[in-house]
Amino acid sequence: MDILGVGIAIVPLIGFLEAIAIGKGFGRQNGYKVEPNQELIALGSCNVLGSFFSSYPVTGSFSRTSINNQSGVKTQAGNLVTGTLVIMSLLFITPAFQYIPKAALAAVIISAVFNMMNFRIFLQLWKLNKLDLLPLSATFISSLFLGVAYGTLIGIGIDLLILLYPSARPQIKFDLGTITVVHLLQGLFYPSAEFIQDKLTSEIVMNPKVEGAIIDFDRITNLDYSIIVALKDFVAAFQKSRGSIDIASIKGTPSDNLVARQVPVIIVFTGMNETIENQLKQAEFGDAVAFCADMNTALSSLASSYD
Repeated sequence: MDILGVGIAIVPLIGFLEAIAIGKGFGRQNGYKVEPNQELIALGSCNVLGSFFSSYPVTGSFSRTSINNQSGVKTQAGNLVTGTLVIMSLLFITPAFQYIPKAALAAVIISAVFNMMNFRIFLQLWKLNKLDLLPLSATFISSLFLGVAYGTLIGIGIDLLILLYPSARPQIKFDLGTITVVHLLQGLFYPSAEFIQDKLTSEIVMNPKVEGAIIDFDRITNLDYSIIVALKDFVAAFQKSRGSIDIASIKGTPSDNLVARQVPVIIVFTGMNETIENQLKQAEFGDAVAFCADMNTALSSLASSYD
């Protein structure tokens, strides 16, 4: 354990990533599909069985796969031929290996792997999506100077940050006016709760010209608990700054007349599906809850509240 250290977690990860990278790379070249789940089962089975015989970790090989590809190998029988040659070499001609220069062995591996290197990918990513260059460059450079294990971890970490950033900073569009319409353009999850609340507060609560707001949930399919709490805090802040508040939920056939209500309507939730509507009903925003049919009804209801 003390010798392996972090390698206990890194070795299986590197082995699986290497096997998948090789398989998918040659799959694209030769027109076949690689199933990651099947590869994981195969690698796991081989390593479990190999552990009883003190074998090296089983994974894919860039150099051997490239040599087999260039030699025209098409089936798994190629591994039987290779294994037989390796065993025969170890039994009978091992002493002769000491005379082979390491540079010659390195040249064989480099020439076999060189065709797998895709230098054009940097130019393609620069044209298509420059952000994808960041994990690629970071992984490549860190692997050269720190090692493959640390380079892979750094690349995975950067990829995770890129994936999480849209969740923490979702796109929000404000149509500012006396009645401000807020369009939520991306899914809402707990990393974005504080960001959503700050945006709504700065654009609506802190803006004295805004008398009412419509929050459009048309593109949202589910609400995280943290988002509901953030919405409740926003409603409380808006209620405190405006004096009175009503939450209107827009869905289906009108079942309540917003104009006839005694409490002025200053916030409307619209475009919700059934799941979000049930979530908001259970969130206990208050008794002043109304239902409308569409955005036009919401706008007319808010406008009528100030007549």
